[in-house]
Amino acid sequence: MMYKRCSSCGKRIPSNTTCKCQIDNTRERYREYRARRNDKDEQAFYRSNTWIDCRETRIIELVNIDWYEYYINGNVVEGYTLHHIEELKERKERALDKSNLIYLTQSNHIKIHKAYLKSDKEKNKMQKILFECLKKAKKEFGIG
Repeated sequence: MMYKRCSSCGKRIPSNTTCKCQIDNTRERYREYRARRNDKDEQAFYRSNTWIDCRETRIIELVNIDWYEYYINGNVVEGYTLHHIEELKERKERALDKSNLIYLTQSNHIKIHKAYLKSDKEKNKMQKILFECLKKAKKEFGIG
């Protein structure tokens, strides 16, 4: 069996594993991050069974595909995160509206949020693109 040294504590561990100290550190950092966040209502929503059920159903409906990537770059890739096109903090009434949810890769999710932060004009432009991607997927493949 191959071994490596943990970069945090220096213990010898199997090469295909993560050291317990690193797992514990990650958990502690996340715990601290959650405590510092100001959006407690949103955090509670994302942990609710209602959201979890809606999320699972929507991902299945979208066939696990990032439709933004498909229509913009022509690549079929599996998504990573379900994104509210009209953000939860702005339109709580659309929190579970499936026509407001699109599945994205992590890189596209970051790219979209960067566009949202640039300006209201860029945000509205990106939202139109995302809604159009869902509309095309429904029209062409009966998805969504």
